[in-house]
Amino acid sequence: MAWVLLRRNQERVLERLKRHDYDSIALSELGRVDELVYLMAELGFFKHLGLIEIERERTGIPDDLKLNMLAVMPILSIPNIHQVPDYLFKDAGVLRLVGLTARQIREGFNDKGKADKQLPFHEDDLRNVLKAVRVGSLSAWRQATLKELFDHKVIKPGGVWIIDGTKLLIPYGRPPDGAGEVWHDPSQAESGVRGNEVGYKLVLLVYLTAGYVVVGTWRVLAVQASELSVVREMVDEVLAVGGAHAIGKLLMDGLYADGDLLHWLKFDKDIEAMVRVDENMQIRADMLGLARLEPKKWETHSQVRSIQGHKQRRSVEVAYFEDLESWKAYPGKLNGFLLREAGQGEKETLGWVCTGQLKDGWDGYQQWRQRWSIENQGIRELKEGWGIEAELWGRNAGAVQMSVAMRILGYNCVTVYRTRQGSRLVAHGIRALGRELSVGPEVIIYARGEYAVLHIEELMAIVGFPVQESMRRNPLTRHKAKRIMG
Repeated sequence: MAWVLLRRNQERVLERLKRHDYDSIALSELGRVDELVYLMAELGFFKHLGLIEIERERTGIPDDLKLNMLAVMPILSIPNIHQVPDYLFKDAGVLRLVGLTARQIREGFNDKGKADKQLPFHEDDLRNVLKAVRVGSLSAWRQATLKELFDHKVIKPGGVWIIDGTKLLIPYGRPPDGAGEVWHDPSQAESGVRGNEVGYKLVLLVYLTAGYVVVGTWRVLAVQASELSVVREMVDEVLAVGGAHAIGKLLMDGLYADGDLLHWLKFDKDIEAMVRVDENMQIRADMLGLARLEPKKWETHSQVRSIQGHKQRRSVEVAYFEDLESWKAYPGKLNGFLLREAGQGEKETLGWVCTGQLKDGWDGYQQWRQRWSIENQGIRELKEGWGIEAELWGRNAGAVQMSVAMRILGYNCVTVYRTRQGSRLVAHGIRALGRELSVGPEVIIYARGEYAVLHIEELMAIVGFPVQESMRRNPLTRHKAKRIMG
């Protein structure tokens, strides 16, 4: 079954409505979610779902239709498949947009069963298609979605990228396929006691630009796996899709402080890298020693930072060093800088090194601060706003991988959507955006492959019964996004 894009044509559909020449009508619970679905189609989201290989297909219900439904679950804030019947299946407007006909919505795909059967089909059909996903095929799908971001210039070559990881822990129950375990006391590993940390590690390679961050590629690993083990293949994937100069600079935390990796990035891939160095590393000790010999290297700067929403000003000291050669695993010269709060000692001093040239230590620190975007806008939003940690869609590998991937791609889609809308949508993720999108009640009118979205008051006016007193919100206040609790 091919995915059908219904184009929005407000003027022509309204003319047909006045002539009673229309196909069907549906109430949309999320007023402008059709725009998000349309954007997903523009980014090739639904088209590329065809790259996902399914082990089998249930007769009568096309698998691509089920994948379309899974794709829109995150942008509808539906955390798990159990809630699909109460939300997605009851929104005929969205069902039409993802490819169902009016008859399929009304009658379903199978005549067998009880009179009160679930329509258009049972939620277990979504679970079954997840079990049948061939996990090996997800790589081509992921790369195709990344290429769309390059093609649409959402990601531009030569930019700043950040790599980071986060844990997706399973608090109780039997661990899903591919999950790992970590024991804080290694002696318990042989005892059969459940690990202190059970679940996965999600590694994200993120593109950073002014105003937003988007995820380029990702990996789901067992929780005990090393993040360092997948850096090269993730970088190679972005370069293969976006070109040899797709990544200009890569910012990395201390977990990625590996001399061989820095050498590979600099000399094999022509990528500048900045990485934080741990307190027990020789190159940090050397910078501290040089700072003791040359106290004038320390420069004082004033910085404003936000802690739990409150801005604070502090004084920091930065020292810059060039041509460092004490990292034995890196056969070349590095530049580095140290930073500490004014008046603090060496123990509280943080250190970084960079394979490229910096103006000074303060310039290096300002570049590093960009990395905080992935914590504030990326990982935190994926966890709190998109439930990427809390609600996996099943225990098999296909369900785990798909639930993570769909949320990441949904996050990317909403991020792009916000940039297209400009200042009208002042939102901080799907929690705020979901309320802004809901300006209804709205009605979708379908007519000959096109549709129009009307507020219910507009529809009443067209049919000759205008309201005496409008209950619609003032459009001038709609930019003030409200948060959805939970």
